[in-house]
Amino acid sequence: MLDPLEFEKRPLMARLQRYRLAARLILMWECGMTAFWRTDCWIGLFAGLWLIGIPSMAGKYGEIATLLVFLGGFVYLMRNSLRVFRWPDGAETDRRVEQASNLHDRPLAMIDDTLANPRRENTRLLWKNSQEKAFGQVRRLRLPLPQPLLAKMDPAGLRIFVVLLLIVGMTVAGPLWAEKLKAGLFPFSINRAGSVSDGIVLWITPPEYTMLGQTVIRGGGRAGNTITIPAGSSIKARVKGGVGTPEIMMKKKRVKLSRIDGKFWGGETEITPAEKIIVRQLFFPRLHIPVKYAADTPPSIALKEAPKPLEKGAVQFTLSVRDDYGVRDLTMRMTIDPEAGEAPLGTDVTETRAVMSEPGKEKDLQPVYDLTWHPWAGLPVAITFEATDFLKQTARSESIKIVLPERAFHHPVATRLIDIRKRLAWTPLSTIPNAVYELEEILADPTQYDYDAVVTLSLRSMASRMNFSPTEETTHRIIEQLWDTALRVEDGKLTLAARDLRKAQQDLEKLLSDPNTTDEQIAAAMEKLQLAMAQYMRELFTEMQKKIAEGGMAPPDFNPEMFENNMNVRDLAEFLEQMRAQALSGDRNAARQMLSHLQQMMDSLDPSRSMDMPPQMKKMMETMKQLQDLVERQQTLLNNTRRQNDSLKERGWRESPEYPEFVPDGEDSAKKWGQGNMPPPPDAKRMPGIKDRDAPPPVNTQTEKREQDDIREMLGNMMLDADEEMGKIPENLQESEQEMRGSGNRLGENRPDRSIPHQEKALEHLRQSQQNMAQKLSEMMKQMTLMSFGMGPMDPLGRPLSEGNGPSLLPGSKVKIPDEAERKRAQEILRILRKRAGELDRPDYELEYYRRLMKQF
Repeated sequence: MLDPLEFEKRPLMARLQRYRLAARLILMWECGMTAFWRTDCWIGLFAGLWLIGIPSMAGKYGEIATLLVFLGGFVYLMRNSLRVFRWPDGAETDRRVEQASNLHDRPLAMIDDTLANPRRENTRLLWKNSQEKAFGQVRRLRLPLPQPLLAKMDPAGLRIFVVLLLIVGMTVAGPLWAEKLKAGLFPFSINRAGSVSDGIVLWITPPEYTMLGQTVIRGGGRAGNTITIPAGSSIKARVKGGVGTPEIMMKKKRVKLSRIDGKFWGGETEITPAEKIIVRQLFFPRLHIPVKYAADTPPSIALKEAPKPLEKGAVQFTLSVRDDYGVRDLTMRMTIDPEAGEAPLGTDVTETRAVMSEPGKEKDLQPVYDLTWHPWAGLPVAITFEATDFLKQTARSESIKIVLPERAFHHPVATRLIDIRKRLAWTPLSTIPNAVYELEEILADPTQYDYDAVVTLSLRSMASRMNFSPTEETTHRIIEQLWDTALRVEDGKLTLAARDLRKAQQDLEKLLSDPNTTDEQIAAAMEKLQLAMAQYMRELFTEMQKKIAEGGMAPPDFNPEMFENNMNVRDLAEFLEQMRAQALSGDRNAARQMLSHLQQMMDSLDPSRSMDMPPQMKKMMETMKQLQDLVERQQTLLNNTRRQNDSLKERGWRESPEYPEFVPDGEDSAKKWGQGNMPPPPDAKRMPGIKDRDAPPPVNTQTEKREQDDIREMLGNMMLDADEEMGKIPENLQESEQEMRGSGNRLGENRPDRSIPHQEKALEHLRQSQQNMAQKLSEMMKQMTLMSFGMGPMDPLGRPLSEGNGPSLLPGSKVKIPDEAERKRAQEILRILRKRAGELDRPDYELEYYRRLMKQF
């Protein structure tokens, strides 16, 4: 034994004790496995059978018989196992450690031994040395590992079959594994959870805005899992049979079910906060469900970045919103900063937009607001944002204080109108006489605004109204009209069309948010939005044509119809038509979701900005310009070659007839030269008026040959660039290059007559290349149009386009929008299914069939 005074040996003893404990546990595991492995395999075998459900195939008696066999075998095997099992002693433990550590002479036994004759000094000294040597062996101890004993006891490998059966059973049972094992062990239980034969069905329906599916609970007893129920959910119950009136209990709330017919009871109520839902009948609970009542929390909103000013005075805000079931609306409120002091005419601004964020996820927003129209532009203002969920709960951001940007105007007339507007906003009544005079001055010279009739009528009406009604109310209207007129003078119709589109969208958003809105009002608002979208697209096409023409790289015959043929505004009308159908069918949330997509497009839109073309598009425009130069030079060369050929004809020189022209046809050829023989070559001497065919024509076309070679070299450089950019050379360019090669060879022989056909074909191939490139440019322009909406190649619902040929927003979209007949047919089918699924007197299997069909809708 260890002397308490020998402190230096305590760590060795602690190490020894740990290894002894580990070895004892390993020996106990081995003894248990050798004694109980048959019992474990028996339990695993029947557990796998219950998980798969094999005993239940034989009915109730099969389940009872299986349980009796299991219990009988379990008792028999357990009794034999207990007889075999024994606990390992200390000597076995030490011996196992010594064998694992490869120690000889039993050093661990020597550590625990005591000296039999401690009186003699030599004996004590020898004993002490042996003890020191034994303790030194403790540092060499190694942890023993379990030994594979079952391989000898189960040579057939039946234990592997049991393990595989358990794995298959767990896979088949899934989350119901506990219920299946419980059903196998207790087949005599009447109130088993999950038993369909109990005749209780509950439908828990969350509110529509949560976008959560309906939960269906069948059976009786106590449910194992806790069900999370959103606030505002409703519960519908159907109970079959039983004695007494069933009732639903939720904490203090009790709802009695009413008799449907002779077999069923039914009822429906709203779920109130509770920890459990109980269906009770005749004072006994038939179903017990633990629930977690999830209250709807208010949304959150935060400003992620400082406001970002955009071109032309618009402001972009970067926000993040979040709500457990999604944010419904985003409201912007702008007021004058109290520190600004005196302010001009103007009112606070409130604008609400649809958001429709995903439940439980943070959504980043980048709304763009163009408030340069407000008379407060250039003054400090305070802006706050408010997020609203479907229960009208709100969250407000911190106040954002900025100087409201002003828009810079460059047209002299627009600049003068904005100056009049500012003076009217600050001193309305005193500025009216001077404002009328200045408007008359502008009207006196219509060349300043290119004789625009709309501008003329607007200026005349403003001057007349201020003359005949110089009031503050009139001033408010004049300030708005001055802004619209200045925009038309500065930007044309595009900016006004974009503003009308935003206004139509906001009007529709208000109607969709109002539950009292009629279908006629929604239809009228949708028609207004469709017209505004069509008008904006037409103006956008015109503006793009103008920008390209100003860049000096517009291809020939380039016009707005080039876009309209490929991207018809009626495709957008189909998107709006689907939105209208969603709203009129009662699914206004889906319509608001689509409207939110449209709002995001408009948020990314700045119609008055300079529309810079992407690099690839610029490269194509440059290539088209080079191609046009090639066509012009080749056409000039062809004209010169034709003049030289005409000069030859005037001198009386003609090309010798070709040899085939003298070959007789039909029977004359066979009679003259024999079948299969070729005729002799023509004799130039017998052809009056024709000179020797080998004599060159009296003309020099070497200058034209050099020009043709230069054109061909320029084309070759274009072909190399095309190969580098696209990985291949267009076929038409290759054909054109070959024809130019032939033309150069003929011109080198001073034969303009033979060069002309090659040049004509070369021109034909070049013009065909122009058409192909113009078509590709049209596609790129179409993509650029979508990019002005903040989109790439997407369909109206924001989904990527796929390859194919489909008439949609862009060619290639496979999104099929159902027509009116298909939608009506689907609504009628859904109405019939709902009606029949609510008829509870139908058989259970038929009701289940109808519910499965409704999932498709």
